[in-house]
Amino acid sequence: MKNFFKKAILFIEERYLLPMSLLVALVLWTIAYNYFNPLVSETFITPLTLLNEDSLLDNRFILANREELTHKRVTIRVRLNQQELNMLKRSASDIKAEIDLKPVDVMVSQIGSENKSFSANINYKLPGAYGEENIYYKSDLTANVTLDRLTTKSFDVRIKKTGEVAQDFASLDAAGDPEKILISGAQSIIEDIDEVYAEVDVTNLSAEYNARRDITVVNKIGENVTNSVTLSEKSVIINVPVYKRGKAQINPPSRSGSPPEGYVITDVSYEPKVIEIVGEPQYIDNFPNIDLETIDVSGKTETFEKSFNLGEHFANNNVNINYKGQAIVNVVITIEKTQTRGIILPITQADIKRPNLPVEIASADIVFTISGPASLIENLKPADIKAELDISKLTAGTYYIVPKISLPDMVEISAEPDAVSVTIYPAE
Repeated sequence: MKNFFKKAILFIEERYLLPMSLLVALVLWTIAYNYFNPLVSETFITPLTLLNEDSLLDNRFILANREELTHKRVTIRVRLNQQELNMLKRSASDIKAEIDLKPVDVMVSQIGSENKSFSANINYKLPGAYGEENIYYKSDLTANVTLDRLTTKSFDVRIKKTGEVAQDFASLDAAGDPEKILISGAQSIIEDIDEVYAEVDVTNLSAEYNARRDITVVNKIGENVTNSVTLSEKSVIINVPVYKRGKAQINPPSRSGSPPEGYVITDVSYEPKVIEIVGEPQYIDNFPNIDLETIDVSGKTETFEKSFNLGEHFANNNVNINYKGQAIVNVVITIEKTQTRGIILPITQADIKRPNLPVEIASADIVFTISGPASLIENLKPADIKAELDISKLTAGTYYIVPKISLPDMVEISAEPDAVSVTIYPAE
């Protein structure tokens, strides 16, 4: 009987008491662990990561809003005990918010010529043994993905100069290497590109300058879209030629021959009279004046122009034209038909210089003929003609004196006026 009770007690201990003890111990350990190591919450901010983007490129598509997605930040809140949370913080950089573009790639076949937008799921991953069950808050579950056709186009790279070179120096057009680049990206962005350029500061330069500068791409509203496209070259080598500045004086053009009878040259003009040149100091200093070729006016009966290109002349003398100047000199020779006109000038309008003696002038008018360019003759006014009768040094007697006539330039007397009868009486 005694053995029976021993066996019964042993059975109960093994069957019930031992498991109960273990359960109680586990409960007590859990209570103690949570008491001394309680669950706590922590907030993490992480960027979006794009997966399988190459699958879009393989189909000649591209993320039109890639810059927006890569700059986007999402927020999650995690609940763990303090010890686990401390471990997670040490590997916080491994917390991921991923967008898998492979499922979106399946939708590519739905896209026509215009870009399309899709809602893509954001998958969150915690490092180690932690899973999404430990995340109790997610700021974003999806993100908008916009696809566009992938396009490549060639663009000229314009070189922009800022600042001013040193005094008495000039900078000609700067050149970039390469002159053209290929730009790839979303079709909507590529078609909206307005300018591709690299900028170089030339302030106070007095010699040739070379520098490598980054390329900038801007759209039609002036926004910088360089980071939204892919460039075949991200920079160019810029060459800035800098030369001494000088001036070349152009001498007045010479003429040979003359127009036929009845025609006259009324004006010879030319522009420019000074040309800005640039070159090495030994060629610029004391640069000689330039004589244009002689212009033959023989037989010309109307106004004509003649141009002289001095580019070769400057090249032969080792200088260049300043970018603000020109190498063409334009000469205009104005030719008019001559015209004859009779003039009757009342003697009262003449400037008569009298002696201190009584004087009698018999003539009432001064009559003569003038000729000159038609434009001058037709518009000539009486006030433009001066007549002078100088008898101030004459003594008593009768004289026949030809008045002295003064006319505007290019107008001449073709028939002299008749002599004026003048009688000077002796003093009483």
